[in-house]
Amino acid sequence: MVYAHPTYFSEIGGTFAFSLLLASLTVLPFLYITPFDDLNALSFANFLAFPSGAASYMADLAILGSYCSAVAVPLDWDRWWQRWPIPGCAGCLAGAGLGLAVWAGGTAAVRLTGGASKKNRRRLD
Repeated sequence: MVYAHPTYFSEIGGTFAFSLLLASLTVLPFLYITPFDDLNALSFANFLAFPSGAASYMADLAILGSYCSAVAVPLDWDRWWQRWPIPGCAGCLAGAGLGLAVWAGGTAAVRLTGGASKKNRRRLD
C-alpha cells in the first residue's frame, strides 16, 4: 500500500505521478527557502513569516487535501474523475491552493490591523 492505494503494476505510473506531485508541493518549497545549515523555517514559531509560512500552509493543506480526496476513489470506478490518481492530484492541488490563500489572507489581516495587539505584544516580549 502506498498513499492508501494498492500498488498494482498497471497503476504504478499514476502512483508515481501522484507521489511526484505531492513531493513537489511539500518538499521543494522548503528546500528552496531553507539554507541547509538552518532549519528554523520548519518550526511553528515563525508560522506567518514570509516565505516559510506560505510553504508550511501549502505543504500541510496539500497533504490534508490529498488525504481527504481519497474518499472519491472507491465510490464508483465508472466515472473518469474517480479513477486513480485524479482525485489525489486534484485534492493535492486544491489543498496547496487553499493553503496559499489562507496564508495570504492571514498575512493581509495582520498587516492591515497593524500587527499584534498590545496585549499580545506584552506576552511575546
